Amino acid sequence: MNCELTEHGQSLLLTLNRPEKGNAFHLEMILEVTDLFKKISAENKHKLIFLEGKGKHFCTGADLKWMQSASSITEEENIQQMNDLITMYKVISSCPLPIITFVHGCVYGGGIGLCSLSDYVIADENTQFCLSEMNYGLLPGALTPFLLQKVGKTNFMKWALKAEVFGSKEATNSGLVTATGNRNDALKIFETFSLFPEVALKNLKKSVQLCYPDLNSYFEQLKFLSAECRINEEGQSRMKSFIKK
Repeated sequence: MNCELTEHGQSLLLTLNRPEKGNAFHLEMILEVTDLFKKISAENKHKLIFLEGKGKHFCTGADLKWMQSASSITEEENIQQMNDLITMYKVISSCPLPIITFVHGCVYGGGIGLCSLSDYVIADENTQFCLSEMNYGLLPGALTPFLLQKVGKTNFMKWALKAEVFGSKEATNSGLVTATGNRNDALKIFETFSLFPEVALKNLKKSVQLCYPDLNSYFEQLKFLSAECRINEEGQSRMKSFIKK
């Protein structure tokens, strides 16, 4: 299992469970996370979700070996895999439960995407963030509209183009992170929020979701743009070089 889901009173604890790979996303994990959030949303019987990652890192983004494998599959399979990734983001974004997230270690690429989909993010003060996709000739892609909503175009383009590591202070100043603290601090906040009435928590989340536009047209075009970058010769070369290190 690439994820662990347990009940905690009237709420849920969701742990990314691929620590040997820095909780990096590959296709199996993407499908598993998607199915879990579909189930959580369909049941809609809990108050909150506490999201974290097992091991040294919260989430180091996409597994580059999986991304690089696009060179050995068909164009249709490549586009479908990018659509699967997009679906995961859409399903998480539509979840009726507020998501409280604790991050630590490295939060790269898709890890930042999970932060952008979260409603309250607590980061260990030594956490390192990086929107690293351009280093490998890839697009931030599916996370783009959610990160833009959270931190604005200036921060998004700076992080995407520079593809450099930044710390918890900048992440907090930008609005990506709500507060810094350790896991116990995050759990205390989670417990405090869990005392609020369920209907109030869910209607607060829904009222925010209603503020944002339908992204289906964007995502329909994005899957082709992302797939094209994934099989581009220069991008493939960059990914292979990184994997060999």
